[in-house]
Amino acid sequence: LLGRAPDDAIDGLFQAVHAASRNEDEARALCGLFEPDADRSLAGLNAVAVRLGPASRERFATAVADALVGATQSPPQPYDAAAALQSLKAAGATAAILHDGFVRGLNASGNDADSRGARCQSLRWLLDTMQARPQHERAAMTRLLLDEGVARLAP
Repeated sequence: LLGRAPDDAIDGLFQAVHAASRNEDEARALCGLFEPDADRSLAGLNAVAVRLGPASRERFATAVADALVGATQSPPQPYDAAAALQSLKAAGATAAILHDGFVRGLNASGNDADSRGARCQSLRWLLDTMQARPQHERAAMTRLLLDEGVARLAP
């Protein structure tokens, strides 16, 4: 899915995640997708979608469907993981400059509620900075995050 879906379909996934991240309750459900051990399969995405409100669930389902259709109709997409990582690091640096506690939250390593909450807040700030980037960069960063989770950004 991630390797074949066109950038606009992957960006649709990003936009659905970003919109849902604006809601505190929905953000908690979404943040689990970016934990290193998260299930980011279709079943995992579906499990998150059922925890969202109706509008976000519809956006998310539409984005996943668009990505699936796009992936079945498209050849493998060009993807430069190193460039995606650089874009992600730049977005992370921007988030760190804008938000006190971003790096601390990103580096929170526990599975307790406070650590998960701090990581989730940092993810929300990161998504906000990613939103300002061009579509092709957002798509590359989204592929990287969905493939590897936020742990890829941490030092």
